[in-house]
Amino acid sequence: LRCSDGRVIRHDAFMNNDGKRVPLVWQHGHANIQNVIGHAELENRPNGVYARGFLNSTPQADVARDLLLHGDINSMSIFANKLKQQGQNVMHGNIVEVSLVLSPANPGALIENVTIQHSDGSYEDDETEAVITSGIQLDEEVSVANAGTENKDEMTHADSEGTPSDT
Repeated sequence: LRCSDGRVIRHDAFMNNDGKRVPLVWQHGHANIQNVIGHAELENRPNGVYARGFLNSTPQADVARDLLLHGDINSMSIFANKLKQQGQNVMHGNIVEVSLVLSPANPGALIENVTIQHSDGSYEDDETEAVITSGIQLDEEVSVANAGTENKDEMTHADSEGTPSDT
């Protein structure tokens, strides 16, 4: 899926992040520690990178939890660095945070389900845990033979209003 900035995240671009735990942040708000609302565990799957998000017990996370439960937000984003690109194709990178966002730059970066895990190990739908995916399709082919390789330091996307959004 093409992001709003024209980049396409290629299959396995973030495979080295499999099993990594990164901060879960509200709207890429890196400047304020109160915007860290939990953590996300990343999993590289055949159909894209998934993030299992866990909200903490801060007031900000409680608001995010309510927004997720009510269906007011359903989008995510990543902030990545150490990017290697061929043209507009992101071939490799390092995810350093996952954000809940109001508007995704990647139309497939959606929260698929929200659940809660109880202390007895049982699960209940629609509470504090979200599985987040980039929505990348594997059957898409792209020719990168003539594209130059670019090294980028970091990546975050902006929606049409110029605020940070998703990849």
